[in-house]
Amino acid sequence: RESILAYTGWRRYQCLPATSFKGETWGGVRAAGAELSGYLPVGQKFAVSARIGAEQIDAENVRENTHGSLLVGLNRGLDLKGFDYVAAGISAGYDHYQRNLSQFTPGHGGYFSPQTFSQFKANLDFLTLENQTAILKGHLDGGRVFKRESTTPIIPLDGFSDLGSFPGNREWGWAYTVELDGAIKVGNHVQLGAHFSLREAPQYNETAGMLFIRVLFEARNSVLSSDLPGRVMGDIR
Repeated sequence: RESILAYTGWRRYQCLPATSFKGETWGGVRAAGAELSGYLPVGQKFAVSARIGAEQIDAENVRENTHGSLLVGLNRGLDLKGFDYVAAGISAGYDHYQRNLSQFTPGHGGYFSPQTFSQFKANLDFLTLENQTAILKGHLDGGRVFKRESTTPIIPLDGFSDLGSFPGNREWGWAYTVELDGAIKVGNHVQLGAHFSLREAPQYNETAGMLFIRVLFEARNSVLSSDLPGRVMGDIR
């Protein structure tokens, strides 16, 4: 869902109408794969986490692609009054796409697909106490990222190699993320809540927010982390 092309696809007349591309539409990217994640406590305060994934990416009249990713982290729990948990740590990640298909001409998918994407970040996660009249969950991270995108054909399909190429690039930069989710009880049957997220990086910036009101069929005297809207926003994105 990184662009209209990747999400819904385009028709031919919207881009390069003078070429001999015969497909009526292209785009509407689909990805299928697997992801494995793990969490290992180390002593009383530390924990190691890891996530590895691989996927095949395809779309109509778009070159096939593959994507692999790896993320590892080390976190330390902090004992702070009024919090269910607080954890601070560091992480390192690596992503690789076989092809750069980030452009918007036929054969491209219009999605972020660098051949190298490395990130080195510090992070902070917290959740206030459960079963209270209000609850707040947060995630903060920031650090350095490196992106390398290869030179890619203007139309990366068979028979169009004579049209030239888009130049590649490589870039270091700073990136950070802020995510906050909150909910509060305003009555035994009513909750109010909000979600806010901000992501900044050299290659993109995104701001999202949501306000909600929830009416419960059964009376409840408190709110829980399962009432927070962050998962819903993740599904929407």
